[in-house]
Amino acid sequence: MEPPVVIADDDVATIVVTGVGTDALGDPGYSLALANRTDRAAFVYAVTSSFTVNGAAHEASLYEALEPGADVEGFMSFLRDDLGSGTEALQVAKGTVEVIDKDTYETLATYAFVM
Repeated sequence: MEPPVVIADDDVATIVVTGVGTDALGDPGYSLALANRTDRAAFVYAVTSSFTVNGAAHEASLYEALEPGADVEGFMSFLRDDLGSGTEALQVAKGTVEVIDKDTYETLATYAFVM
């Protein structure tokens, strides 16, 4: 799938994949537009062990703080050395992204990430 791709859009969060690129370390991943639709401070994170890329297990890195009603830009990355190459390795990525309350760590929502 080519960005933009809506991962979530409900009363808890909006998560949209806006692009494919690399971070400052050269690790490939996805640029994300993240919005907190609640009145609670929250974290958006990748459930690290849930991710696969092209059918093989790979750890995803995403952890963004979101104040109530805030919109932020984020980036979810995978280690280039583990993938064996850069963005061209991101053919099919699947896993789980969660939104949790910043104070209580209660899970507010869980979303399937499929690209």
